[in-house]
This record gives sequence, C-alpha cells and structure tokens, in this order.
Amino acid sequence: MQDTHQQPFVVLRLQTVVLTTVKQDQIKREIDRYTQATRYVIRRIRHRHLTPTRWNEQYIISVIEEEFRRHFRYDDEVSKEYGRDYLRDVVRTAVIAIGRHRKRLAHSGTLRDDRPIYDGGQIILSPPILKVQENGVLLKTEKSEILIPFDSTSKQHTMQILPILCKRKDGIDRVRLIPVRDGSLLVDIRIRTEAIVESIRRADRPWEVLHLICNQQEIQTYRAIITTITEVVPRIANDIRRLHNPWRVLAAISNCNGLRNNSDITNAVTESVPRIADAIRDSDRPWEIIVAVRNWQDIITREPIRTAIEEIIPQIVDTLSSSSVRDHLEYLLKIDVIRESREFQEALRRLGIYDQYYQTGAGAREQRRNGGRRRLR
Repeated sequence: MQDTHQQPFVVLRLQTVVLTTVKQDQIKREIDRYTQATRYVIRRIRHRHLTPTRWNEQYIISVIEEEFRRHFRYDDEVSKEYGRDYLRDVVRTAVIAIGRHRKRLAHSGTLRDDRPIYDGGQIILSPPILKVQENGVLLKTEKSEILIPFDSTSKQHTMQILPILCKRKDGIDRVRLIPVRDGSLLVDIRIRTEAIVESIRRADRPWEVLHLICNQQEIQTYRAIITTITEVVPRIANDIRRLHNPWRVLAAISNCNGLRNNSDITNAVTESVPRIADAIRDSDRPWEIIVAVRNWQDIITREPIRTAIEEIIPQIVDTLSSSSVRDHLEYLLKIDVIRESREFQEALRRLGIYDQYYQTGAGAREQRRNGGRRRLR
C-alpha cells in the first residue's frame, strides 16, 4: 500500500454565493481566531524545539495539546473534542508555514534572524470541522455552525463529483476558505486520489469529472487514474456520438493526455464533425463552440468545420463589440479561416484594435501580453 503522503491530490476550486453581512462577520472572526491559533502553535514548536515535519505532527499535538487547550479555554468535554480536531488542522498549517520559511532561508541570508510568520487571511480545515456538502460547506465553530452555499456555477460544474465525494468518509483531505472582496468565498477542496478514481467510475458523465482534474498534469501520471481513464473510454466515446452537443465533451477532455490519441475517441470525434458544423451554423453564440474545440486541430481543419466557420464570420463581426466575443477574440484569431478573413480584419480596423492582433514580431506579442486584450473592454 502506498504512503498517503506521497499520493497526488486534486484541488477543486469553487465559489460561494455572496454572504450576508452577519456571515461575513462570523467568517472574519473565525479567520482571526485561526490565525492566532496557528501563530501560537508556531511559537510553541520553536520554544520546545520540536521537529516540524508532516510525519511528526501527531507527536507535536501530544506535546502541546494541554497548553493549547488551556490557552484557548477548551474546558468542557464538548470543547475538548472540538479543540482536539481544531489543533490537528492548526498544527498542519503551522508545520507548512515553518517549512516555507525554511525554504526562503535557503535562498536569502537576510532572513536568517527572522521568525516564521503566518500571514493568515484564510482558513484551512478538514472534516469534521469543515464538511463539504452537495450545495455548500458547513463550518463548525466551537458554539455554532455556519452554512456557506456554493454559487450556481460551482454547483453545476461539480454535480458529477460532489455527491460521490460527500458519501465517502475519507475522500476529502483539507478545505481552504479564502474571502473575496465582493463578500463571497473561494473554496479549495483537496481531494484524495482514491476519491477521484471512484468519482470517474461512478459518474454518469465521467468526462465532466476529468474536466475538473485534467488541468493538473501530475494527477494524470498516477497509475490508478490512467487505468480508470482507460476503463471509461467507451462511455466517453459513446457520449461524443450520441449527445447533441459533443463539443462539450471535447472541451472537457482536451487536456487529458490519455484520451487525445485514443483510437476510440478519435473515431467518435470524426463521426461528430458534421454535427459540430451544423451546431456552429445554428448557434446564437457560435464562437463558444469554436473555442470549445480549439485544441482539437484535426477538427478545426476539417472542411465541414472550416466551411461553417466561414459562413458565420458575418455573425461574429456583427457582435464583435460585445464582451462575449471579445473575451474569446485571442483564441478565435488563432484559427486561420478567421484570421485571414478580410471582413474580420476590416471590423477590427473599425474598432481600432487591428494592430494589436496583426502586428508581427516581439513588439506585437509584448503589446498583446501586456494589455492588448484588456483594451478591448
């Protein structure tokens, strides 16, 4: 059995709804409390000359637990149990903070006399204190619970994986809450590989789960993930063939190394080309379909797709001033049939942005990288 410390994790990022002022104040108090606790543990680790490593965390807890309980007044039995779970998460964060500080020391002699600093500004906890549910997260404080709902986009993107994760007792490692200026929270869920494998196998649409993990290259090298992807190839190929929007599947698996060159997937993609071409012609937002399949060059260069793109160029030109097109303009111009279109070039000239995309050389690349796209807004 592999050491769980060495297994890769997947980090799933979601966002919550904008919280009420009351909940924002509650979260702020919990973040301040977590920051104080982490800084306290760092001081105790240094004072007692404990070894701050991942494998020594349990010993650290046993040494400082009594002091921690007295300092933060976890007196009754319920508080003691909560404090024990809370200390486990705080020690993990303190150990990581000290490790990062030591790495900085290795690169800068000026930090030699500095003490490890934990900046705070976030909470990193694990079950049972912070539980992930299908519709949000439940933060357990010492005296109450705070329900924090996900926004609709996050719920839609994770509907294939969260129900499975929530049924597992050991699927989630840690969860990080990061406040956002608008009053919402970013939620980073660190998922164990075994849970990802189960989610891929059990999901009705396994390609939606792959979409969440395939941008993390390390996870694709894990043997269990490779094996599981191979197992679900027939189901993914079948979805490409039968769904009326096969480009959604192609967009989801475009970064999945184990699928791009698979013969079953390639055959299904070839069969889907006429339907994708028809969808480009019929869609009110054809640029979104084009961008969805942009990484599949063998599709973009097929004659039915090229012809469909040529036919809808006037439609794109008519809506070129809208943000929905401008957000994808950089990708659209990588497609030859669009980039070489005289009509498209004239439209960019009328908007005064032609030079940002058709200049050549390093100067143009630097201009596009440093603001060309932003000026379109």
